[in-house]
Amino acid sequence: MPYQISKILANAAVSSDVMLMRTAWSEKPKPGQFFMLRMPENSPVLLARPISVHDWENGILSLLYQVVGRGTGAFSRLRPGDKIGLWGPLGNGFNFPDPGKIALVGGGIGIAPLYYLAKNIPAKATAFLGYRSEPFALENFGGFCESVKISSESGFGGHFKGFVTELLEREIGAFKAIYCCGPTPMMKAAAELCGKYGVPAFVSLENKMACGIGACLTCTCANSSGRHARTCLEGPVFRAEEVFFDA
Repeated sequence: MPYQISKILANAAVSSDVMLMRTAWSEKPKPGQFFMLRMPENSPVLLARPISVHDWENGILSLLYQVVGRGTGAFSRLRPGDKIGLWGPLGNGFNFPDPGKIALVGGGIGIAPLYYLAKNIPAKATAFLGYRSEPFALENFGGFCESVKISSESGFGGHFKGFVTELLEREIGAFKAIYCCGPTPMMKAAAELCGKYGVPAFVSLENKMACGIGACLTCTCANSSGRHARTCLEGPVFRAEEVFFDA
């Protein structure tokens, strides 16, 4: 889990509130892992923020993030040549699936880690991607997925109007496993569908965290073992049946 100060190579908007940052990182991360990002030492933003790996290629790390508060707002104002502190890769990522058809189910910024997973799994998957309105960061999914199915709550651009889990339910019986990341209600709905149809499901949680190494206990989640697991250390990827989404 090395820490380094890296130079930002690019940091541009891909939608009204979503940014794509690229920076140098020599070590290849595992799909589903994340980094803690920290502003330079003279910044008033002190705490690091967890950002999942969107892509890594030839020493270039790509991080897709949503601007939602003070920390990510500060990240969004960084420009090429500025410096960012990176600590990682952290957490346990996705295990590669057994042979068979796989579905990747993402909601909003939850699509971020699924692209790198699609790029690295042995066989092409089907991606189900859900948005509130205008889709973003779709450009490369088609190159690594057998098909890409898009929904939005607004029906933007003629895409399916509704929740991405409604699209998933139409085809769920065809898949051997589901890999999911997004808002908690969406992951809960996907997990319930998988339970109903007997399809194994794996979810990548997006809990808030402060340290990334299991010390602060900010990111704990209730699980089926009767204890609270640390999302940053035992996760962020869990089997869906291990997670109590209502806790």
